[in-house]
Amino acid sequence: MVERAVIVSQKGEINWTEIIPSTSEERQPISNPTAERILTSQELTALEKANILKALKQTAWKISGKNGAASLLNMVPTTLTSRIKALGITRPV
Repeated sequence: MVERAVIVSQKGEINWTEIIPSTSEERQPISNPTAERILTSQELTALEKANILKALKQTAWKISGKNGAASLLNMVPTTLTSRIKALGITRPV
């Protein structure tokens, strides 16, 4: 560390606070608590429903075809139709 300090010193002055690694909390990476949280089955279902609804709205409720929701979700159209029915998703009037 002394060698490194001498190499990076400016005008012969060593700034030890920049050379010595800090162990304080402010320098530790902040972990994302939501990234490590385990979702319940109800939360996963709600997340899946919201994702399907987002894809349906983006495609103007087109399920299959080149620009359909199934294509966006990388699903087989019949599987998407089944999931829509199982989740109770209905097209707004």
